[in-house]
Amino acid sequence: RSLLTRRDESRQQRPTVSQSKKSSTATNDKSERITLALVTSQELNSISRNTRGRITLAALNDALSDIQHACRSKYAIISSHHHRDYYKRLSAHKDLECDEHEGRVWVSEQDLRDSCAFFRSGEASARSCLGVLRRLQRLKQVNCRGHVTYVLLTR
Repeated sequence: RSLLTRRDESRQQRPTVSQSKKSSTATNDKSERITLALVTSQELNSISRNTRGRITLAALNDALSDIQHACRSKYAIISSHHHRDYYKRLSAHKDLECDEHEGRVWVSEQDLRDSCAFFRSGEASARSCLGVLRRLQRLKQVNCRGHVTYVLLTR
């Protein structure tokens, strides 16, 4: 294709001013579009036994759904100005935000500890579960200002 055709296509893909005003709250958009692909048995078997340990496919997919739910609830609270935890969550979110998050959806490890069931099964199990999810490129660990956060790598 010619260069002019590509330019025209890129102009059509850009949001217009009226479209950008409709989606002025980026966090509200994020809470609606947070989806993580479930782990397949083929993906799990592609990881070495030393890395995955005794983690089962069901445990990984439960952890993914817990992480997804934690992120959705966090971004829903941040986007809702009328929620009672709004200012507390917003200040915690802004304090932990860094350049490596690049505008993507992320969650702190403390949020995962507070709201995810797989951390209640034990620290070692939770760590290995997060390690497998990082290996499968569902999460990316970011160390920011002395805190650990996880960026969701959606497809």
